[in-house]
Amino acid sequence: MNSVVLTAFAFLLLRECSGQYCRSLWTYYEGSCYIFVNENSNWHDSKSICETLRSHLVEVTSAAENNFVANIVKLHRVTSVWTGLQDFEEDGLFVFSSSLLPLQPTDYSHWQARQPDDGRGGEDCVEIYSSGEWNDNDCDDSRSYPLCEQL
Repeated sequence: MNSVVLTAFAFLLLRECSGQYCRSLWTYYEGSCYIFVNENSNWHDSKSICETLRSHLVEVTSAAENNFVANIVKLHRVTSVWTGLQDFEEDGLFVFSSSLLPLQPTDYSHWQARQPDDGRGGEDCVEIYSSGEWNDNDCDDSRSYPLCEQL
């Protein structure tokens, strides 16, 4: 009896989208599950929030995924979300925080005009605006929101 209840409960926690399963409140898109966390925070806190949810900050790898992320930003009527891209070790060498793989010149990107610019010095973390454009920003800025991704 207990195993039947546990199985039913586990089924309720999962939702099927296009043949794929995501936890409740998560959204499936192209092989990943995503959740917007409605708590503006700095990059480090956003990263920790995602890790607590057994995920990582979103890492956009295609124009389609970028449009999906931009639509999430618009849907929640916020200015931007944090991504997993950062250049802590070397200015201008952006690395995905979950894999530590660098963003290659041939990889997809959608930088806003004149970005990345390290404008005020120390702009080491990347956010995505509702326009879908990317911007490097101060990691301690707390105007962006976490968008977590789980593969």
